[in-house]
Amino acid sequence: MQSSNDSRRNFLKKAGLAFSSSLISPVFPALAAEDTPRYLDDAVAEKGAVVKVINGYPELFIDGQKASRMWARLALPGDYGPEKLEMYAPAGIQVYFTSLDTAISLCWNGEEEFYFDKYEAHLRRLVEQKPDIRLILYVGAAGGAPYKWCKAHEEELTQFDTGQRLEAASIASKIWWEDSARAFAAFVKYFSNSRYAQNIIGFNPIYNANEWFSHHRKSGGKFGWADFSKPMQERLRDWLRARYAGDERALRESWNDPNVTFETASVPSKEQRLYAEDPSFFYTLTPLGNRIADYYLCYDETLAELGIHWCKTIKQSSDIPRLAGMMYGYSYCGRHDSNLYPHHHGHGTAMLAMQSEWVDFMHSPYHYYNRSINGTHYSQHAVDTVTLHGKLMVDQIDSKPHLRGGSNQNASTPWESEQLLKRDVSYSLTKNFHAYWLEGGPGNMFPIVRHSPEAWGPFWFDDPALLDTIGQLKKLVDQNQSENNASVTEMAIFTSNEGLYHRRMEKVFGNLYVEAFRQWFMPKVGIPFDDYILEALPMVEKSYKVYVFMDVHYVPPKMREAIKAKLEADGATAIWFYAPGYLDGKTGSLKHIEALTGMKMGKIDKQDFIQVEVTGNSHPFLKGVKQGESFGTDMDPGFFTKDIRWMPWPKNTGDYKFAPIFYVNDRSATSLGQLRGYGHTGFAVKDMGQYRSVYVSAPLLQPEIIRNIAESAGVHVYNRDHALIYANNRYVSVTAARDGQQEVFLPAPAKVADALTGEAVAAKAQRIAFKAKAYETRIFRLEEA
Repeated sequence: MQSSNDSRRNFLKKAGLAFSSSLISPVFPALAAEDTPRYLDDAVAEKGAVVKVINGYPELFIDGQKASRMWARLALPGDYGPEKLEMYAPAGIQVYFTSLDTAISLCWNGEEEFYFDKYEAHLRRLVEQKPDIRLILYVGAAGGAPYKWCKAHEEELTQFDTGQRLEAASIASKIWWEDSARAFAAFVKYFSNSRYAQNIIGFNPIYNANEWFSHHRKSGGKFGWADFSKPMQERLRDWLRARYAGDERALRESWNDPNVTFETASVPSKEQRLYAEDPSFFYTLTPLGNRIADYYLCYDETLAELGIHWCKTIKQSSDIPRLAGMMYGYSYCGRHDSNLYPHHHGHGTAMLAMQSEWVDFMHSPYHYYNRSINGTHYSQHAVDTVTLHGKLMVDQIDSKPHLRGGSNQNASTPWESEQLLKRDVSYSLTKNFHAYWLEGGPGNMFPIVRHSPEAWGPFWFDDPALLDTIGQLKKLVDQNQSENNASVTEMAIFTSNEGLYHRRMEKVFGNLYVEAFRQWFMPKVGIPFDDYILEALPMVEKSYKVYVFMDVHYVPPKMREAIKAKLEADGATAIWFYAPGYLDGKTGSLKHIEALTGMKMGKIDKQDFIQVEVTGNSHPFLKGVKQGESFGTDMDPGFFTKDIRWMPWPKNTGDYKFAPIFYVNDRSATSLGQLRGYGHTGFAVKDMGQYRSVYVSAPLLQPEIIRNIAESAGVHVYNRDHALIYANNRYVSVTAARDGQQEVFLPAPAKVADALTGEAVAAKAQRIAFKAKAYETRIFRLEEA
C-alpha cells in the first residue's frame, strides 16, 4: 500500500492514470453506442459485487452470496461513522454507505495530485471496528470542482445570467468530463489495490449535494439563473441538431421562431422561462413554443449522462465487479424551490440512468411530505420503474424519532418512534427492495436543518428500544428475503417525467396533482399500489385492474396508443386528471384528450379554481359520499402545511387557479360531478367496451371515491378506515389512523401471526380484527391455511 504523495504519484503512473493519458471517450458516451460491460459472465460473480434479478426482484450478490437487503449509512456527519456503526452492528448489518465530510471527496487537487490518505484514514477507523464490513463509498464533487481546476478553466464553469460563475464546472464541459473521469478512475484503481479492497463493494458518485442535483437549484437571489456558460450554449446547439435531425425548419416550427438557426439558438433567459403574458398553463402553447422544454430537457439529459459517465468509469476502472449507483432519478419531492419546480430539479431524465447498464442502484430519502407519525412512507422514486429496469431500489429511512427533538421530529415519544420505524421498513419489506437506516445526529451538522434543538444532541437511534426494534426488523427483512414472495398489487399510479418540461414554472400544479394526491390521499385508500414513470409503461408486462394517471398532459401519439392497448388488454379502469394527453409535443388539442379518454371534451379559457361538486350518490363510485360534497383546488393550504416542517408548500390561494379548465361534454358519459360555477361535468365515467374511463377535472379525488372506483374494478380492499396498508402475499402491515378496533381483510383465508413476536393471531382467517392505538403499526405474517 502506498503511504506518501510520491508513492501515490508512482501508483498513478504505473496504473496508466497520469493526466497526459486519455481514459474515457467519447466525451458524451450516452450519445454514442455503449461499450461492452466488463463483466458479462455469471461465473465472475463469485468475486466482487453484482446485481442479479431473482424471481423478478433485483438482488445484490457479494462474492457469490446473496446479501441482506437491510443496510445502513454512516454519514451526517461521516466523521462520526465509527460511533454510528456501534448502533447498527449489533443488528447484524453488513453493508454500509459511507462518506467524507468534504466537498471534494475525490481527494484530488484539480491537477495531478491526490491525497487518498484522507479517505483511507476514514476507512481505517471503520474496518478496525468491523473487519468484515462491506462499504459503498460516496465520492465526487458535492460542492463544486477543485480550486486549481476552476482557476485553470474559468470559461468551463457554470455561469449565471448575472455573469457570476459558480465554483463548479458546467455539466456540459468536455474538459470537466475528461478530467473528472480520470480522477474517478484514479480513485477507484487506488482503493481497488488498497488494504481495504475486499471491504469496498461499490462507489456512489455525488454532484452538487450529497445527492445528485442540478445547479439550477441555486437559481435566484444573488446567483441569478444558470447555465449560460459557453460549454452549455454549445451543448444545447449540438443537442438541437440531433433532436431535430438537422432540420432547421422543424426547429423553427417547434420554437415558434422563423429566424432561429442551429447556430443562433441560445439558452433561454430568465424572462423567457418565467413568461407570464399568456395565462396558458402550457409552455408549448405560448409564443415560446418548445424553447423552454428543449433547454431543460437538454440540461437534464446532460446531467444524467454525466452520472452515467462516472458510473461507467467506476466499473471500467475496478479490477473486480463493484457497484456503481447514485442518489438520482427522483420523480417526486423536488420542491426545495417550490416556484421553480419541476424544471430546476434535475431528475427529469431518470429513465436514461435506469436504462444504462453502467448503473446498478438508485436511492433517495423517502418523501418529505406527510412523513411524520400520522403520515406515510413512500419513496421519492417511482420505485417500480427502478426495479422494472433491473436496478437495486434502495430506500433511505431517515426518520426523525423523538431523540431528534424540536419541531422537525417525526415522532415525539419513544413509543411513536418504534411505530415509525416499523412503518418505514414495512414499505420496502412488502415491495421487496432494499433499504438503509440513516440518522442525522448529533447537533447542527447539516446545512438544511438543525438536527437537534441542542448544539450537541444525541444520535437519533441511540436508544435501547429503538436499537432492539432495528434488530428485529433486520431479521424480518432477511426472513422475507429468503422466501419466494409475490406482489399482490392490483392498482398502479403513473407520473410523467417528460410532461414536466411542457408546463410552465408555477407553484401548485405538481403539488396538487402529484404530491398531495400521492402523499395525503392514496395512503388512506386501504389498497397497496405500484408506482411508475409514464414513459416506462410500454415495458410494464404486469396486469393491473386500475391505472391512475396523475399528470400525463404530454402524451405523444405512440405512447397514447401504448396506453390504450394496455388498458384494453387488461380490461382495466383508467383514472385521468386535468388534461390527459392534451399536448403531443406539437399542438394542444381536445381531440388528443378525447382519443385517450374516449370522452368528448370542452375547454374554458379562463383562470379559476377547479372545484368539483358531487351531483348524486346513487352511483357505486359515490358510496358513502354526501351529495353536494366538493373537492378541488379551492382549498385551505393549511391542510398541507400543518405537517410540513421545512419543505415549502404554496400558501397563496390565488396560485391555486388554473387556465385553461377542462370538462366533459359527452352525453354518453355518466356525470358524477359538476364544475362549481360553470355547470359543466368535471367528474364522469364512461364504459369503453374493453376498458372503463374515469375523468376528473380537479386534482384531488377523495380516498373514499378512489376506493369505490378500485373496488368496482375488482381490486381487493384491505381496510376501509383510512389505515395505511403495505402488503405482499406473505406480509401485511397496518398503521392505524385512529384509536380502537381495527379490521384488515385478506384476499384469501390464511394462517396469521404477528411477524415480529411470532404470536399466533388466527389459524385460518380472511379478516383480522384487533385493537390498536392511533399510529400503531402491526406487521402480520401470512401462511397458507
